[in-house]
Amino acid sequence: MSFKKKLENMGSQNKSATGRPTPSITGDINTILGKETSFKGVLTYEGTVKIDGNVEGEIIAKDTLIIGEEAHINANIDVGRLISRGKIRGNITVKERAEFFAPAVLHGNIHTPVIVIEDGVIFEGKCEMGVAQQKPELKITPIRKESLKTGK
Repeated sequence: MSFKKKLENMGSQNKSATGRPTPSITGDINTILGKETSFKGVLTYEGTVKIDGNVEGEIIAKDTLIIGEEAHINANIDVGRLISRGKIRGNITVKERAEFFAPAVLHGNIHTPVIVIEDGVIFEGKCEMGVAQQKPELKITPIRKESLKTGK
């Protein structure tokens, strides 16, 4: 059986806490970070990524992020689409649609035009609906060694 076919079967077997099937994870998943994976830093990617492991830092992408039931995410997230069954601590910006299915847990604020929260999901934070705006680029000004000594 092909890898893609296995993913299709996994997606069709996922059931929510209410017994309803959750969205399929079919399609072209570019990368899977398994439950043994730990990542710290800024994760950027194109395409669809599924995370079942631990991520700390920041996740930035224009495409889809799938967070599996065993995932623990301690990061700010800025993605095109989000599907989660895992644990997230951090602020989230989603440009298209955010979906949370039991037993998902979210501690943080979310900004998205469309949100789906299934019964059994824990959400502690604020939700702002509307088109997610592009984050302004940070301007980094280098500190000169002289200013560290003088405090100016």
